[in-house]
Amino acid sequence: MYHVSIILVAVWFLSTFTNCNCAELDESMYCGLKNCYDVLELKRSNDDTSKSIKKAYRKLTLKYHPDRLDHTDDSEEVRRRNERFQEIANAAEILSDDEKRAAYDYYLDHPEERLYNKYAFYKMQYAAKTDIRAVIIGLIFVLASIQHILQIEQYNRSKKSDFALQKEINERYQKLLNETKEKDQKRKAKLKRQLETDIVNEFERSGKLFPPTYRSLFLFQIVLFPRWILNVMKQRKLDEIEKLRLEAEATEKENKLALLRLQKQQRKEKIIQDKLKAKEVEAERKARSVAREEIIQKEKEKSKLMIELRRKEARTQLLGLTSPECVEKVDFLFSNPSICSVDQLDTILEKVLELCKKSEGNGPFPADKIVKLEHKRLSLQYEAKMMLKFGSSGTGRAVSRPWTSDEISVLTKAAKKFPGGIRNRWIQVANYVNAQGLTSHSRSPDECAEQALCAKNSPVLRTGLSEKIRSDDSKVTLDDPDWTMVQQQQLEKGLQAFKISDYPNVKERWGLIASLVPHKSAKDCAKRYKEIR
Repeated sequence: MYHVSIILVAVWFLSTFTNCNCAELDESMYCGLKNCYDVLELKRSNDDTSKSIKKAYRKLTLKYHPDRLDHTDDSEEVRRRNERFQEIANAAEILSDDEKRAAYDYYLDHPEERLYNKYAFYKMQYAAKTDIRAVIIGLIFVLASIQHILQIEQYNRSKKSDFALQKEINERYQKLLNETKEKDQKRKAKLKRQLETDIVNEFERSGKLFPPTYRSLFLFQIVLFPRWILNVMKQRKLDEIEKLRLEAEATEKENKLALLRLQKQQRKEKIIQDKLKAKEVEAERKARSVAREEIIQKEKEKSKLMIELRRKEARTQLLGLTSPECVEKVDFLFSNPSICSVDQLDTILEKVLELCKKSEGNGPFPADKIVKLEHKRLSLQYEAKMMLKFGSSGTGRAVSRPWTSDEISVLTKAAKKFPGGIRNRWIQVANYVNAQGLTSHSRSPDECAEQALCAKNSPVLRTGLSEKIRSDDSKVTLDDPDWTMVQQQQLEKGLQAFKISDYPNVKERWGLIASLVPHKSAKDCAKRYKEIR
């Protein structure tokens, strides 16, 4: 049809640009300038049938057929008879076909319609003689047959080349022969064919072998192509719906995340604002507290200054009324406000002044007696206050069990045996100390660690312990049950704090040291120091 369209366009072009308007016959169509009826020696009538045309054609072919020429005829006669025979065959072909004959009759009746006549002629000339649909269907069947044959051939080759299949066939065949002990070759071949069929069916059912199917043929694919198109369109529509759903879910998720981020940001901003507000409130509170403390401190300083002035005036006045022997006692009264307050000093001064007025002329220093009595009374009160301040083991204060010298010696050996870096060091040290059985009670790892640290930081204990370890005959003892580890530590602090160079007065120095040791006097502290020195 494509060639026919090209030819028709060419004919239209020629007929448009040619100036030939004559009604003569076209030499390039049908029988040329001759009439096809005249060529077959027939007269044109509506009664002419294909039977009469074929009869005239046979009659003329018997007369002008090239095979009926003699060999003696010349070449000119042969060429003329051949041309005549071709004209007869062409005319018979045109008139025997009803469609061509109708077109030719219209051509004879309307020779001036050159374009239409050319279109009709070339359409019949180049049109396909066979229906194109039949050709396509036949071609499809041929291709499907070839494809099926190739699939069968490939399937047979795959069966032969499948190693697992052939191995399974050989193993079962040998097992079957061993069981049946068949010797007939025909029966063996039959058994092998049956066995191969069964094993191939098993492989096909298990999906290890794929036989050819009609659904895989090109023909069935063409038949199922519309269905495949519909499935593809349906799947594409479902994919679009799924895509829209996923996009909607993603959008919703993003919106939720954005909302959560916004809420989180708002919470952070609120927290920051609350913190800033709290800081401002705290700053204001601190400022007020600092101002109040400054006012209180100023009042305290002012009060303290007034008290100091009063104490100095009272001390000066009291020293003027007492003898030089009582200077130390007066200094004791004025040494610490906790010993004697301002009110007590005023009371003492009033008593002294009253006594001086009553005893005018009885002695040079009548106030010495009152000062001595007040000194004794206040010193005893101060000592009792210190005892109450430090407490005792009977008041519920935690007191560690005393360590004997033998325990300290064993502790030192255990510390050397289990040096630092060992896992669970103080547990092993405590187990070692308790395994010696020196006391009825056991020592905990914390007690061992605390006593070792105390011995390490205490030069006196370290020196005494070294002497105990170096000499078994030494009379130095550390196992005084009256001295606890806390008391020993306080004694060490007092010895380091109140040195002889700073406090040349021995009594005063040991009194100050004893003030740090709970439940111990200056004599006890001095005695303990002599034992461990």
